[in-house]
Amino acid sequence: MFEIYYGPSSASNQSGYNTTNGPNIGLFYSLKSFSKMFEKIWINGAPGSYTIDSAKTVVFNAASGVPVSGTMLRFIPKKVAAGILRNAVKDVAEIYPNPSDDIINVRLQQPFALPVVDVTLYDISGKTITSYKIDGRQQSFTIPVRNIPGGTYTLTLQAGTETYSSLVEISH
Repeated sequence: MFEIYYGPSSASNQSGYNTTNGPNIGLFYSLKSFSKMFEKIWINGAPGSYTIDSAKTVVFNAASGVPVSGTMLRFIPKKVAAGILRNAVKDVAEIYPNPSDDIINVRLQQPFALPVVDVTLYDISGKTITSYKIDGRQQSFTIPVRNIPGGTYTLTLQAGTETYSSLVEISH
């Protein structure tokens, strides 16, 4: 998730846009060469009547004015952290509830038959939020999340040389 806030100094400042010619607002995920666009969430139009451009093109139109002070735009890409998800946890385990506000339950389809499996929860920037070492021979375990701020996180299970990842939502 990515949020943009606008305040009174957003208009007519050194950034080069003003109340007539607005800023470029959005996110995109593409190859560095722009030869392939994976996802785009781009804001077009005037404040109060924005439209969302999600076409996988390299056309990026600016907004036609500056959002009013106090405006917050929240972007939640469909493929959050898609580049770091190598193997999906859903291939080896069930995670529930998702979203969660108290605990996340993980039930393995089959135990890993390893004495130690590393379980790590990362925030969207890749920072480790919490990590545990669990007995890989057990079928299920829980992760307490009541003291973790709400948001989207990546849960990984590291079993030997294999890493399994899943996105989890925490909402309080």
